Amino acid sequence: REETFHALKNQIKVDTTLIRMIRVNFVDYRDLLRHPYLKREQVESLLEYRDKNGPYVSVESIFEKKIIDLMSYIEIRPYLSIK
Repeated sequence: REETFHALKNQIKVDTTLIRMIRVNFVDYRDLLRHPYLKREQVESLLEYRDKNGPYVSVESIFEKKIIDLMSYIEIRPYLSIK
């Protein structure tokens, strides 16, 4: 609840250096499926597109090509890399 967050917010620290990026051009099915923001169908679509069309040229192309919906893209975008 929001009240709980406000009561604890001064005790919460986020270390963004610990975030492991998902290298979308190299990730396998099992590892991608572990991400809590992606559903099985989305993982399959991401990998199928890559297999048929070659490596992604940009993370943005995942949304531009309509591979996943906008809300999912917004959630997952900070964790994706093509390198």
